[in-house]
Amino acid sequence: MCGIIGITGRNIDLRKSINMLKRLEYRGYDSAGIAVNTGKNIFVEKGKGRIEEAINEDRVLKKIGEETPKTTIAHSRWSTHGKPVKKNSHPHNCCNGDIAIIHNGIISNYEELKKELQSKGHKFTSDTDTETIVHLMEEEINGKERSKREILKAIQKVEERIEGEYAVLALLKGKDELYGFKKDSPLCLGINPDKRENYFSSDIYSFSDLTNQSIALENGEKAVINSEEYEVYDENLEKIEKKPERFEWNQEKTKKKEEHHMLSEIKEQPETVKRLMEKQSSKDIKRLTQMIKSHDKIVLTASGTSYHAALLGAHTLQKEGIDTQAIIASEYKNYILPNENTLTIGISQSGETMDVIKSLEYAERKGSTTASIVNVPKTTMTRKTEQSVKIHAGQEISVASTKTFTNQVITLKRIANEINSNPINKDIQKIPQRMNETIMRNEEKIKDLSKEIKNTKDLYIIGEGSNYPIAREIALKIKEIPYIHAEGMMAGELKHGTLALIEENTPVISLRTNNKILKTEEEIKSKGARVIPISKEAELEIPDGKKLEKSLCTNLTGQLLSYYLAKERGCSIDKPRNLAKAVTVQ
Repeated sequence: MCGIIGITGRNIDLRKSINMLKRLEYRGYDSAGIAVNTGKNIFVEKGKGRIEEAINEDRVLKKIGEETPKTTIAHSRWSTHGKPVKKNSHPHNCCNGDIAIIHNGIISNYEELKKELQSKGHKFTSDTDTETIVHLMEEEINGKERSKREILKAIQKVEERIEGEYAVLALLKGKDELYGFKKDSPLCLGINPDKRENYFSSDIYSFSDLTNQSIALENGEKAVINSEEYEVYDENLEKIEKKPERFEWNQEKTKKKEEHHMLSEIKEQPETVKRLMEKQSSKDIKRLTQMIKSHDKIVLTASGTSYHAALLGAHTLQKEGIDTQAIIASEYKNYILPNENTLTIGISQSGETMDVIKSLEYAERKGSTTASIVNVPKTTMTRKTEQSVKIHAGQEISVASTKTFTNQVITLKRIANEINSNPINKDIQKIPQRMNETIMRNEEKIKDLSKEIKNTKDLYIIGEGSNYPIAREIALKIKEIPYIHAEGMMAGELKHGTLALIEENTPVISLRTNNKILKTEEEIKSKGARVIPISKEAELEIPDGKKLEKSLCTNLTGQLLSYYLAKERGCSIDKPRNLAKAVTVQ
């Protein structure tokens, strides 16, 4: 889940390296660091906290002095092994300081490897699993000629020893090239012949303002880049031809227009929906629809916010007579029996969510056809599945997914419309207007409501039918951003246990759809609850319209509430504690 970047060029600008890394900070922000190779020396600057706190450009330049940077690697960390302190920050050096590496992933057998290396005299300076990799490289390289071939052989031997998931970048003193290798964690190349620069990254977004040419590495592949060229090798160290592919990655609408990226992205959703309608490939929708029609059972698998979009999508497809089930990706193999009559559709913002990728791989092994719905182009999920549909939400900077959820839901609705031979999508075309109305009607009310309930410890959201997934999604946002315990549940389940937790002034958000929920409201009011209804002509008022319009406007209201609650509580809104945007480990 960490962000890693590397850059090689004739005239490396440190500011460019830092800016590339900042574009990946949503992947982790516990600590950060950079290593600069001048040929004569490797200089490391790292520390706890966010990039601007951990990496001081002036200090790095002072360390380098008159020397010229030849290569740099940089890392933004989401900690898994070792606390987020300076010594555990990446990059990590070997004992003699000749090698520096950065790593995204988890090395599951690091403890036994560390003991072995310590017995051979290697000195460890961190508590991380990552440091074992650089000492293994040192063990394999020491005493040998440091030619490209020998370094690749050393990497091959390191990969034979380590277990787990990893994307690793390495630089070596005296070399003007970078080495990258991976298994199950994302790693790609950016190719920029015009500027005589090449890049490594976890995500094409880091270099999408510099080039539109990329190469995705597959498991077992290794790559070497310098300012002039790139080379890719297979697991047997045979050189393979991989040509760069052009990509389109929307950059508009990612600038922060409000105090926080989250609020900017919430308010961007009307435009995001319009972009989807303009740019989403009708051919891709038709192909995926045909795949759905040709299978007996459809399984939507996802995690987090994308799972709630899958739940709503399953409800929508069920209404069209399609046998559809939504399952949390980490539990796919425990609850699904896929076969050749099953179509498994993975849904992910990043296209790199490890739990989703593993569920798709399991489904394929059992005979299921696989497809994907993603936001980011050129990802593992788009490459591994037979058909992929892009949702065109644009880059999300805030860790909280907002506009991605909306476009995932609308994509699934477009598929349902195609099944129903209703490609006109009139019910979708009105959503941008309805969303703008929702913001105008409710933002000031929500600011006042947030002041009223900001100190609550528990909050409940009830809904049914198409609003049950919305209740789950609103609860997730209230947990993620203002750090309030929240539960989203079916209205009919409240009295089967949860009612015991309702106390005087406990906030309960009611997603009204019919009189049945009104009865539930009366019951919980009698227990002292503070009921907050969302509906037409309710305390929080959404425009009237068709079911999908109302569900998405209801969710938008919940997004605004989670934002303003977090603001009232003084929380870190765009980068909430302990969370990262792309969960690329299991």
